[in-house]
Amino acid sequence: MTSFAITNVRIFDGENVLEDADVLVEDGIIKQVGHGLNPSNLPNISMPGHTLLPGLIDAHSHPDREVKMLEQSYRFGITTLMDMHNVHENAVQLKTWAQERKDIPDIKSCHYAATVKNGWPAWVEMKLPGIEPARFEDYPNVNSEEAAEAYIQKAIEGKYDYIKLMHEDGRALGIPEGQISKPTEAVQEAVVRAAHQRGFKVVAHALSLEDTRQVLRAGVDGMAHTFFDEPMTPEMIELHKRNNVWVNPTLACLGALTGDALDISKQFSEDERVKNKLSTGDVELMHHCLHLKAPGAKWEYAIDNVRQLRDAGLNIIW
Repeated sequence: MTSFAITNVRIFDGENVLEDADVLVEDGIIKQVGHGLNPSNLPNISMPGHTLLPGLIDAHSHPDREVKMLEQSYRFGITTLMDMHNVHENAVQLKTWAQERKDIPDIKSCHYAATVKNGWPAWVEMKLPGIEPARFEDYPNVNSEEAAEAYIQKAIEGKYDYIKLMHEDGRALGIPEGQISKPTEAVQEAVVRAAHQRGFKVVAHALSLEDTRQVLRAGVDGMAHTFFDEPMTPEMIELHKRNNVWVNPTLACLGALTGDALDISKQFSEDERVKNKLSTGDVELMHHCLHLKAPGAKWEYAIDNVRQLRDAGLNIIW
């Protein structure tokens, strides 16, 4: 059934609420939303007492090559996944599945992020069980302005949807200085410049205030996390505002990373509306945290960042 009407339903369109409203769908496309529509020529699904939402966008995901992760996302109402770093072949496969199937989300991907040798995320991925070293052989090594140009050319050829910087030295995580390689600011500026010249948007991974400061100065369009090692400052708010940067704070991720959200995560995992959409193994994963943070770092800083950035007029995405 590709043409039908949903009637007598409460609708939230992302900004406004319509009570007791109707939606007309023709050939799989929403054609009209409003009150008093006449769906007499269409199959009618009356849904009083229910709320209808648009499909959700998960702005930060790592589905790797797991179709079950796509299926799980779809069960939670997610119709678009933003893949925030993946092996190129995996990203291509995910997009192929999304084109072939109607029961999994659409995929947008940065494919390979602009990584460097012994940098993030390879530094941490190499410590995980079951990860083959060969996985990292094709990771980019964007360690110069010339390499930045070559990386963006590869992004064009590979049909990347956007560009992601990895700017991580481990300070927010309590990792000793020098263990994780990080691109210079000049290199990140070169990546941003080359990307913008070719029409790409650029997002950045950074977990500390200082790393965030550096990528904001480089001119990124969005942040893939917020920082949690120090409190927000007026300077940082102004840096965010300079390019009207959007922020995907990944509060659940940072709560699990620091361990500060363990009780909330457990409570959420025990909600039947969540449990019936997850495997037993995935529910169990929500009962554990990494407890990886520097002395003085805390989840509350990230939460307060969201409050302050929102109040400053920045876009917060999830």
